[in-house]
Amino acid sequence: MALPLGCGPVEYVAQVGGRASSSLAQARREKADELAPYEYTAAGEYLKKAREEAGRSQFQTALEYGKIAEEMADRSRALARERKAGRGWEAPAPTNAPTKEKTAPADEPPAVKPAPERRS
Repeated sequence: MALPLGCGPVEYVAQVGGRASSSLAQARREKADELAPYEYTAAGEYLKKAREEAGRSQFQTALEYGKIAEEMADRSRALARERKAGRGWEAPAPTNAPTKEKTAPADEPPAVKPAPERRS
């Protein structure tokens, strides 16, 4: 007996393994993780949940999560494009950028406060 083409695992592989994963990868290439972090993260989490549900053989549920993942990835790509075009996007400054706090020169040890005196 042949299975219909639209059976759960076959649709799951096409949706989650194909379209949703591809959309998320395209979003990452378009810097959606920086420009539309909410939508990009949601897409990744829905994709993860789709794979989790498939691991439990819940292919219909996994398929639904996969569709949402693809939609969110597409939305994040669209937002990333808008934000790049709308404001002359520049890469954000690295998070480990030096702060404006004054630091001791490398050849001098940092100042140490004496410990408070103990009263017996």
